[in-house]
Parts: sequence; C-alpha cells; structure tokens
Amino acid sequence: MKMTEPMSIIAVVSVAASVHVDFFVWLGVYIVLKLGARLLYQTVWKTTSWDMVCLIHNVFSVLVGCITVYQWELDQSILGMADSTCRMSLTSPEALVVMLQAVHSLSDFICYPMEMIASPIFIFHHGVLLFASLILPHCPGCVYFVIAFSLAEFGSLSIAVDGEWRKTGGKSRGLKRVVVFGSTRLMNLYLLYKIYEVTPSTTYFTLSTTAGEIATVNIPVCMITSVGSSAMMLVVNGVTWWRMWHMFLKLRRKRKGALAGKQA
Repeated sequence: MKMTEPMSIIAVVSVAASVHVDFFVWLGVYIVLKLGARLLYQTVWKTTSWDMVCLIHNVFSVLVGCITVYQWELDQSILGMADSTCRMSLTSPEALVVMLQAVHSLSDFICYPMEMIASPIFIFHHGVLLFASLILPHCPGCVYFVIAFSLAEFGSLSIAVDGEWRKTGGKSRGLKRVVVFGSTRLMNLYLLYKIYEVTPSTTYFTLSTTAGEIATVNIPVCMITSVGSSAMMLVVNGVTWWRMWHMFLKLRRKRKGALAGKQA
C-alpha cells in the first residue's frame, strides 16, 4: 500500500466506504435489528435481548459458513494445501462469515455497551475477533478461516441454545454443550495447524522518502493475526469450557446427593 499523499479522515472514511459497501450495509442492518430487539425485550419482557440476538447470529453464521464451503471455488483441492486468500477482501463472497463476525462484534459494542462492561471477557473476546476478522481475509488459508469460524459459531450456538432452554424451564445436565463446544475447539486446533502451514513468516514493510529507503522491518502480520489471535481465543474458550465442565460436575454431584436423600 502506498500512502504518499496526505488524506483527511473524511477522505479515508469515504474510500473505505466505497470499497467495503457491503460491510457498512451489514453493519447498519445488524445495528437496526439489535436496537429493535433491545427495545422489544425491554418493553415487553423487561429483560435484555443480548443472549437471543447472539443465538440468532450463531445460527446465521453457521448456515452462511456451510453454504460458503459447499460452493467453494478458490482452491482446486479444498482438503489439500488451500493457500488462497479470500480474494484479499473482507467483502468477498468467501469471507462473508468472517465479515459477519466483525459486524457482530462492532455492533455489540454499539448496541450493548452496558452488557459488555458488565462482562469484560466479552470486551477482550470481541476486540480480538474484530481485529482478526479485518485482517484474515488478506491472508492465505481462507477456507481454513471460514471452516474455523463456522465451527466456533456452532460451538457457541450449543451454549446459547442450552441457555435459552434453561430460561424456559427446561432441564439440562449441561453435558451436550460441554461435548459440542469442546469438540469444535479441538477441531479448530487442527485447522490452526493447517493455517500455520500456509501462513508466511515474513512480511516486509519499508519506510522511505524521496531521498531513498530509510528502514525495512519484518512484521509477519498474517502470522501474528492468524496464529496469535487464534491462540488467544483458544485460551479464552478453554477457560469457558473448563468452567462449564466444573458446573456439569457440580450439578451432577447435586443430583446424586438429592437422589441418595430420597432413597434414604
């Protein structure tokens, strides 16, 4: 990228808007729907709509990811060394599920600021997700990103469905969400390895003037973003899984204690 002429903030935003129209359209749709859901839930049920909105986003992301992989055209062998980028664009058809995560994260910051502040882990989670989603479409291994994001959304969906089921009075041991969520993260570990295989470890940036080159540095942006962000997210998800597992064990001990009391 060449930035040899001064540009105002308005000019930069204008260029970004013209290049990534789809992103801003989706962002507008998400904001309108989330604010509408927030108003509806607070007016009718006196509660927050955040959980249900996240569930709907999870379902939509999984469907988009499955359709995208089914219609894949970028690589000759989708199971082989799939080193294509997502056409170097966040708004490419292949990157739609990735773009949706950026849209979801940004719109959550806008529509649910109090809920985010109350759960700081989501600020970290959404921040990393937003950063990664904006960069990954420009990196090799597009199909692996798409599958990984879809699997991650499927795992999150299992938690959301279990949570909504409990809210309606349904009974759940919590084992299914532990198994599904954990399985998707294990599969993503394999995808992380595949991403590592096709990700370059050198990306050179040069600072120069009309008088000549000043400095050249190696900043492996794709490696830092794909491997680094994935590792951070896996740590967060690992903590989440560990907490769910302990909750499952706690509830199982409680049920066994209640059953033993009745039998006595």
